[in-house]
Amino acid sequence: MLLFLMIIGIKLETVLLFLQKYVYSKIHLTANKPMTINYFYALTIFHHVANTNSFTATASQLGLAVSSVTRQIDNLEQSLQVKLLNRSTRHLDLTHAGMRYLQQTEPILAELQQVNEAIKEEQIEPQGRLCVGPNAMTSSTAQSGSPRCPRVRISAPLTDKTGGLPSNGCAAGP
Repeated sequence: MLLFLMIIGIKLETVLLFLQKYVYSKIHLTANKPMTINYFYALTIFHHVANTNSFTATASQLGLAVSSVTRQIDNLEQSLQVKLLNRSTRHLDLTHAGMRYLQQTEPILAELQQVNEAIKEEQIEPQGRLCVGPNAMTSSTAQSGSPRCPRVRISAPLTDKTGGLPSNGCAAGP
């Protein structure tokens, strides 16, 4: 390749200068690229590592490879631009910043987990308002609702004498 470039008249210095600028621009662009990180996932892993003092135990508990756990911690530290853990081959300790981060993110992580569980519960358990025809149930059933679905409100449409729309907001069907 180099011989070909010399034959067509391009100097070696020009090629080297071009390569140097090209490589520098690639390094510079990747260094300034904003990192995309899933903080919920990274925080969960960080809290496991802090509680177990082990990448291996965390990986085992979460069903991940040790390299994935390490990568998540590295990405979190890089994103925060602070070292959270002091690591050696046999020991793992939280830095002062790591202890502070753990303490301050613990309630946030717990709240996120509670919200996620609540949202899942809402999807599993039926809730809301169920509109049924007036002849489909007795008035006592409509008032008490269903013991199997306590978060479902049952309402029967009441039409006015002129045959207009129901007064309780249910859509009247055929």
